[in-house]
Amino acid sequence: MTTPLPNPLALPAFLNDLERMLWFLESNYQKQIVVERASADQKVRARADGSGTLRSMAIDASLLVAPNLTTLGTALRSVINDALLAATQQVAAKLSHEAFGFSVPGLPATGQPAPDFAGFSRTADAVFSKVLAASVCDSSRLFEYRQGPVGAVVNATRQVASLSFQSPLVVSAPHLEQLVRDAVNGAIELATRRDTDSAGVVRSILDASAAFQDLVLYASDELRVDAGASLRNSAGDGFGMVGSAGATQTVVGAGAELGNVLSVAGVTVQAGAHVHGALRTSGQLSAAGADITGPTVQDAVVVLPELSLNVVFPGSAAAAVIVASDTQRTIAPGYYSDLVVRARGKLVLSSGVYFCNSLVLEAQAQVSLNAAAGPIFLYVRDSFTFQGAFVDAGGGVPNVFVGYLGAATASVAAPFSGTLSAPNAKVDVQATGATDHVGAFHARQIEVHPNARIRHLPFGVIYENLPNLAAPPALAAAAVHLGFEDSSGWTSPQAQLASVTTPVNQGTRSLRVANITGSTEIIGSLFSTAGVGASVTRLRLDLWVSTTQPTPSAVGEVQLFATIPGANVYGAFVGVVDLTPLSRGVWSLIDLELPPTTRDAIRAHRNTQLKIVLNVTSGSGPYFLDNIRFA
Repeated sequence: MTTPLPNPLALPAFLNDLERMLWFLESNYQKQIVVERASADQKVRARADGSGTLRSMAIDASLLVAPNLTTLGTALRSVINDALLAATQQVAAKLSHEAFGFSVPGLPATGQPAPDFAGFSRTADAVFSKVLAASVCDSSRLFEYRQGPVGAVVNATRQVASLSFQSPLVVSAPHLEQLVRDAVNGAIELATRRDTDSAGVVRSILDASAAFQDLVLYASDELRVDAGASLRNSAGDGFGMVGSAGATQTVVGAGAELGNVLSVAGVTVQAGAHVHGALRTSGQLSAAGADITGPTVQDAVVVLPELSLNVVFPGSAAAAVIVASDTQRTIAPGYYSDLVVRARGKLVLSSGVYFCNSLVLEAQAQVSLNAAAGPIFLYVRDSFTFQGAFVDAGGGVPNVFVGYLGAATASVAAPFSGTLSAPNAKVDVQATGATDHVGAFHARQIEVHPNARIRHLPFGVIYENLPNLAAPPALAAAAVHLGFEDSSGWTSPQAQLASVTTPVNQGTRSLRVANITGSTEIIGSLFSTAGVGASVTRLRLDLWVSTTQPTPSAVGEVQLFATIPGANVYGAFVGVVDLTPLSRGVWSLIDLELPPTTRDAIRAHRNTQLKIVLNVTSGSGPYFLDNIRFA
């Protein structure tokens, strides 16, 4: 039996306490931790504390004798970044360890199984991925601060992207140390206090989220609300919310009226249309001449559920039920080959679960629903024709859920009352004169035809609790090897990524990373590690280091981080490799030992996200990645 989730209203007070505890711990660790790093020749030293602030610099005076200012900047930047990163990672590791002892009332403790709602883990992982995508740390913004002749540029992760010096550089080593420290810390301060980036991020995620119960229309692929259509709320005094999780443009026709709009794809609201509420899209908005009363947000994080009905049908079906015109028939819950109601015929159903291969309601046909003992669930496997009516035997609104599993278009040509869910098909909602459709439509594609009217009425049972659903299918078998045959899941806020056929070290394609401007993140999507064995201890990657290196003596480094949402592991540091000793223009093996906590989480949990960070010189490259695998 599904374990109930906690009431969200009970969580804010605890979450506020949790935030205060984490802040207190972080503040203490930031003060306690100080890390020093030095260049290989010991001529540059940097000390940083856990707050990500540069405490002090030490620069050998010999570096200021006829200095090459570009080389000097690169050398200082590398050591400073080493110290900053090591200090903040130590704080993160300590906080992560402490956080494992915390728990949220009503939710499983760390390492325990996820709640047993169908699709809960999959939805939680999707939300987490979208939250990461909204992270201000993935911004491509740079922050510059100048102190005298020293200019420092820091990226969104508070790593130094560049250090520049005015020529001629006429300062002593102690004076330069002070100037560099002040310039770097000034840029870090700008990168830290970023109200324009961070304000409203969490609120916008919450505002751009909805469950099936909230939506009068939901499309997993494409949504169209044609001219003159009207979508009202359940009370009839407002307007209904719609959501589209697909990649095809959402279109609202001229004169259409509806409520809030959430769309992963871009949205076109035609002139004369009325959106009575907010509109948020992960794409772009075109709305010339339209009336949108609420805020509009483009490039937003939109979180919508995944539509899936994995229905288990009984083993065998009874004979087809065909109700002739002007006759009536009553049937009990069960599996019937076909259900056909001819014109003016009447089929009576009662509370329970019905299955059929096809459902045909001809014009003026009626299905009378006696739901006094509970809802009626009607699963239709292959085809759906609706030209009649669902009528509640008690005179109210029919309490019925129709799950249509076929792929052929479902045309709703008569007033429909109930919830129609068609995860594999398009639903055409036709205009029916002065009579409204009442309920909700959730499908792969939805088109509400011109002048159609729908009044939203959510079904009383949430999807996770629908009867006769199989457990969600397991995620794809483990990606012990991750080639780049399909690189669509990889993104970078700084560089240009491309799938290429040469050079390749495994399979037929690799990932090209070009237009390097300094520290560069390459972020993958969540993938399954369900098949990773208990003997796995290492993470390996093939890397092609470019021959184009502005500073051949200081190429930079590659770092790997792992996120495993199911284990509460977020951005865990896996390891770092210095690129300077590696050969250029050939493939090199990056071989890292997995830290114990990360290793155990990868073995035990199915969803993992990797982030590769190239801390390299601006203007170097391109670099190529291939063949990520566990060993």
